[in-house]
Amino acid sequence: MDQGPPEAHTRPARSLVHRFLLGPLRDLAHPPAGQVPALDALRACAVLYVILGHVRGGYLELGGLESRVTRSPFVRAGWTGVDLFFVLSGYLIGKQLWRELEARGTVAVGRFVLRRGFRIWPLYFAFYFFTVFVLGRAQLPFVAWWQDLTFTTNYFGHELIAGSWSLSTEEQFYVLTPLLLVASRRFVPDLRRYRRYLCYALLILPALRALTWWHLTGSLTHHDGSLFLDRIYTPIHLHSDALFVGLVLANLAVTGDAERSALWSSPWLAVGAVLIGGALVAAQREVFSFSAVALLFGACVRYAVSPKRRPSFLSSRAFYVISRLSFGMYLNHRYLEDFTVSFCLRHVPFAAQAQGAHFLVTYVVFAALSTLAAAVTFCLIEHPFLALRTAWMERQPSS
Repeated sequence: MDQGPPEAHTRPARSLVHRFLLGPLRDLAHPPAGQVPALDALRACAVLYVILGHVRGGYLELGGLESRVTRSPFVRAGWTGVDLFFVLSGYLIGKQLWRELEARGTVAVGRFVLRRGFRIWPLYFAFYFFTVFVLGRAQLPFVAWWQDLTFTTNYFGHELIAGSWSLSTEEQFYVLTPLLLVASRRFVPDLRRYRRYLCYALLILPALRALTWWHLTGSLTHHDGSLFLDRIYTPIHLHSDALFVGLVLANLAVTGDAERSALWSSPWLAVGAVLIGGALVAAQREVFSFSAVALLFGACVRYAVSPKRRPSFLSSRAFYVISRLSFGMYLNHRYLEDFTVSFCLRHVPFAAQAQGAHFLVTYVVFAALSTLAAAVTFCLIEHPFLALRTAWMERQPSS
């Protein structure tokens, strides 16, 4: 029987190689037109900073020695990388929403949520089902894992996927923000007037934290890190300052007011953010920490998108690659933590002689392994669904 030319048998294999390897890797190597390199640099720094904070905790828990590096405030503040993610999300998603609202007078909420869903849901639910069925969590009672399934771990806890509280916050933001814009458009005809209400929200959030802290402790002078993490840190109504700051910056950009005002283009903006934030934290850290971090990272994002000349290293292609892989890295790094840290503690020398250097080597190995794992999931899961999203968007009627 005629089997046809040899090329006919190899064509499906080549197609699979192109779809799941060559195509994704080519996209990773070539940023699209209009990409802002400095924003990629900030997103890369955000995920690397989150990983730094988490690897410090795992390193010390598994027997690593304290050092000047692990005790430094910079390393201990790795948790703030999540707030940098929030500012970036508020800014990038906000620009889409403000532009659509200005052009059409409304927002296609379903289209917007599905567009975000194609980006988030495939990899997230792949990790979810891996955790439940491969790692054996399916035997747990349903109450232990339904929160991850419904993006509500920021209120109910019981995370199966470490860090899912922040993804829950972002998913709630993606749904609530366009709905609120659609509902309020009749009463707020001018895009600029929204900034007033966003600023009100930035004042209300620390007030809510203050009331919550007073209710929990009976005193605003009482400090308790564990209670803060347990009751204040994750709910969106207490921890969304950075998202609102991102929306303000996006509004300024879409209306063009940012470029017309010398204040928003001034390098003193970051200095002012540091001074005001420092004063707020000194006044009451449980109430104002998120406000201070949001102001600081908001100034960083504003600097990144300003038309002024930025240092050339911010345009490094490496930042773009890590930025594209940041979601996968955020999801996978807690799965890799124990294995990587234990390996480095056993096999990397000088752990006792140079504790700080040993920790930094562990961090570099950990970040590299997380990046590699994220590249695999990007090729196999994220990129195919992003291609489906592109095809779906092209079939939709233009707005």
